[in-house]
Amino acid sequence: MAFPTELLERFGGFPSRLGRRGRHLLTSEDVFLEKQIVKTGYSCFYHPEIAVRHHIHKSRLEKGWFLRRYYWQGVSDAVMQMLEEKVSRWQRFIYAASQARTLVRSPAQLVNLLRPTDDPERFSRKCFTLITVGNLFGLLWMSTHED
Repeated sequence: MAFPTELLERFGGFPSRLGRRGRHLLTSEDVFLEKQIVKTGYSCFYHPEIAVRHHIHKSRLEKGWFLRRYYWQGVSDAVMQMLEEKVSRWQRFIYAASQARTLVRSPAQLVNLLRPTDDPERFSRKCFTLITVGNLFGLLWMSTHED
C-alpha cells in the first residue's frame, strides 16, 4: 500500500481500534484506511511488478497461530464494520444474534471446531468457522468497549 502522506494525515492515520495490541491479533487497519481513501474518489490498483517480502517467523507456520489469526480476523471484521457503520449497541446485538444463528444452524461446524485434524480441507473449514466465532465475539466485545 502506498499513498501520499497528506492522505494519511487527512484521514487521521490508521484507526487506533484496529491493529495489533499485545496478544490481540487485531488487523485490517490498512484495509479500513484504503476503504476510506477509495470512498473519497481515489483509486487503488494492483501492480504485479511491485513486491514486498516478509520474514515469517517459524511460529506463524503452526496450526495454533492460524487458529488464533482467523479468530482475530473475525474480531477485526466486526470492529471494522462498527467503525464504518457506527451502529447502535442494539444493532450490534442483532448482528451478533445473526452470527450465532449461522453457527447454530450448522452443528457440524461447531463439532469441527472441537476435533483435531490433519486434513487440510477440514482445517480450512475450522479456520473459516473461527472467523464467524471471532466476528460474534467482536460484535459483543465492541458493545462493551466504546471509545
